[in-house]
Amino acid sequence: MEYGQLIISERHIIMIRLKDGQGIRGIALELGRSQSSIRREAARNAWPYDAEAAQQRAEALRRSRRRRKLDPGPLREEVDRRLRRFDSPEQIAGRLKIDFAGDAVRISHETIYKFIAQVAAEGVDYTPFLRFGIRKRRYGYRGKSKYQRIRDGRSIEERPPAAGTRREFGHFESDTVKGQFTSPVGIATHLERKTRFLVAALLPDRSAVTYNRKTRRAFARHLRMKVKTLTVDNGMEFSQHRQMEKALGAKVYFAHPYRSWERGANENANGLLRQFFPKKTDLTLVTSRQLQEAVDNLNNRPRKCLGYRTPAEVWQDEICALGS
Repeated sequence: MEYGQLIISERHIIMIRLKDGQGIRGIALELGRSQSSIRREAARNAWPYDAEAAQQRAEALRRSRRRRKLDPGPLREEVDRRLRRFDSPEQIAGRLKIDFAGDAVRISHETIYKFIAQVAAEGVDYTPFLRFGIRKRRYGYRGKSKYQRIRDGRSIEERPPAAGTRREFGHFESDTVKGQFTSPVGIATHLERKTRFLVAALLPDRSAVTYNRKTRRAFARHLRMKVKTLTVDNGMEFSQHRQMEKALGAKVYFAHPYRSWERGANENANGLLRQFFPKKTDLTLVTSRQLQEAVDNLNNRPRKCLGYRTPAEVWQDEICALGS
């Protein structure tokens, strides 16, 4: 499925299909677009839909620039004055809410930092008035490469039917639970689809090498069962999925981007785990023992979907069946 703005040829197809009475779903499938994109395109233009008029409207909207808060004007002059008296961007943003409360002035310190960087390229230098000069913005633990994509993964559409029915033992959904945004520490979670049994491991960092090593060790504690498939998202911790397949003797399949429901059981398990480790928890303070206690609690909790049996009980039954 494509993302991005529609082009004129696509709008001509939309015009023809709408005149022929074809539905939104059929048009979306033909163009490889989402149904919501086609529906919005039809709704925002006059009926009957005209491709040329829709294209002209879209181009006009792209040309019109949204006014920025720190475009020339009174607010920019006030920010300039306060910067030159050595107030920090955070101090300015916070104080403006107090000094101009009645005027509902709202601006973030990040907007001021971006403004400083923008005007620096134009020759206006605020460096002498800042505590540490103009520093490069941080991009989190992966740096600028955090938006890399995995190109050679198997799609979930190639996954064997047995993996989607929950009737066969050994099919897992995997993910990573994150702590503080800037911290590399995380938790690898693997949920067996049929039994809802959770296997987890503490990650000192969320690199692919570490994820694979910790996953192998986590599964090594359950040697009597074979992992058949892993269904994962498109995070870069799964970029070495071929090595994972070789180590576990399993196949790795990737869910579609932005479709968390394709790994719904694992997402639900992560939400349950958040009861013990809420968002923004400093996971560097969490021990492997504490993590295992939380996992044991979930695995021994009765589940309605299992007829109020526990995942541990159903898991043990499956393990025994393998040995019989």
